[in-house]
Amino acid sequence: MREKPFSTFKKAIFSHTFDHIHFGQFDAGQVLYHANYFHLLEELRERFLFSKNLSYKGLMDEGYHLPIVESNQKFIRPIHYQEEVVGHLFLGTLKRSSITFEYELQTVDQTVIHLASTTLVSVKAIDGNFKPAILPQFLTDLFEN
Repeated sequence: MREKPFSTFKKAIFSHTFDHIHFGQFDAGQVLYHANYFHLLEELRERFLFSKNLSYKGLMDEGYHLPIVESNQKFIRPIHYQEEVVGHLFLGTLKRSSITFEYELQTVDQTVIHLASTTLVSVKAIDGNFKPAILPQFLTDLFEN
């Protein structure tokens, strides 16, 4: 995991402000439970797709799924209950059958508080089983522009 924020050398492909993270995602100390960071990262990916008029359901309707096969997290400081957080999504690498996203979570004053990356692979449902697949063209086209 890089020590420098991604925003120092890349332009985000999507950003979103989380102005209300639900209380149930926080622990007794009123900090975001570590496993719940995945929900924020997933929401960034999903909102990015929506911004491009695509949905994860649309991928599934075509028989595709994008399971996470690798994740890296760098917890710089905790997210506190009722704290607004800005999430930035970056394209890491785009390969034939996988895509790596990078994430940066910041406070509203742009203090970086979390860095992460996830690698997702393309699989297609065939006869009830998931088989490795090339990323669909309609998905890779989102990153060509």
